[in-house]
Amino acid sequence: MLERAGLLQRPCRHPHPGALPPKYQFVDYYAPVNPKERKAHFSALSLDREPETTVRIIAGDLNDCPNVMLPFAVIDTIRYLHSHSNHFSRPHKQAGKIKSWSRIDYILLSEQHAHLLVSGTTYLDALLSDHRPVCVGIACPTAESTSALPSLPETSSQLLRVNTRV
Repeated sequence: MLERAGLLQRPCRHPHPGALPPKYQFVDYYAPVNPKERKAHFSALSLDREPETTVRIIAGDLNDCPNVMLPFAVIDTIRYLHSHSNHFSRPHKQAGKIKSWSRIDYILLSEQHAHLLVSGTTYLDALLSDHRPVCVGIACPTAESTSALPSLPETSSQLLRVNTRV
């Protein structure tokens, strides 16, 4: 099924053999621009095989559809941290000047792991394309401690790329 869905899996070696750290699942996702295609794409996305303890992170260009329908609850990390501020990731230009902003780039986190979210922002300094980087900090607890300092694992337990045509 994963091969048909275009998902690539890579197992990894944990830096502390014998420990039982949480499992991480990173999904790099591109959602089609067409709303009908996008709905079908999200319907075909099947990530519910992992246990609820898996920390799921879905990041990418979701094409302005924050209410994605997934088989598990997720939070929009930027809105979770900055519910009353304007964090956008796509400028709309008219006559060479930015007239408005929207969000097409997201980092979603499994809802039961919201407590691991440490920081998050969007970077709007440089106009390099129609996208702006979205950055979040997520604490990575070990088996020995559930309140470890924020850091990235050496490798993820699973790397996925969806829609490799882009």
